[in-house]
Amino acid sequence: MADPPAIDYAVLPDSALASFARAGDRNAFRAIMKRCNQRLFRVARAVIADVAGKGVPAALLMVFLRASLRAATHIGYATHISMAKVNYLLWESIERNQFVTAFYGILDASNRTLAFSNAGHNPPLLIKANGETGFITSGEQPLGMFRDTRFHQYHVVFEPGDVFVLYTDGATEAESPEGEEFGRDRLVDAVKESLHKPARQMIASIQMAVLDWTASAGANDDVTFFVIKALN
Repeated sequence: MADPPAIDYAVLPDSALASFARAGDRNAFRAIMKRCNQRLFRVARAVIADVAGKGVPAALLMVFLRASLRAATHIGYATHISMAKVNYLLWESIERNQFVTAFYGILDASNRTLAFSNAGHNPPLLIKANGETGFITSGEQPLGMFRDTRFHQYHVVFEPGDVFVLYTDGATEAESPEGEEFGRDRLVDAVKESLHKPARQMIASIQMAVLDWTASAGANDDVTFFVIKALN
């Protein structure tokens, strides 16, 4: 039986610890938490979320979300259970005009599988080794909108050469000087042009494509990428 392909993954901003943006226009939260067990099988948990609204209230809500998700992940709940518990806590605690979009995934490199739940966040991009390309639209409503939202856990099984890209809308909504958004089609093109590179260098290339599109002005919102690449 052949060994499973190695998994290469990287995140921008480059951090192995949770971080969240300052109050103001940027309210995306992202986290990469890494663990290795005694058999050296890597497990990585990734969270990307975006709060509706700006300023101090949105920043405080993001801190609350961070604490709630960390508690759920430390207990070891599956992604959809974690989402359901955090959703109820948010529904109890926030104003009715507030909500959070969030993606929570658990990458297990030992069986090359990503288990995830998506609460209204941008659909991840999956490019298969055979060239098949698509956005994964599986998911439910944003967190905090409804008390009894049922979340599901979905799975992606990686084969050698597959690439998975998670991103925030700061990238796809970045505008050119003429006011045209970068968009998902250009994101696909930027990823395809960098498929031959390691995950970290792929992110650098995608980021440069976004920067070039804005004529070096940069995005108006938070930009985060998380790339998973199954190696041959």
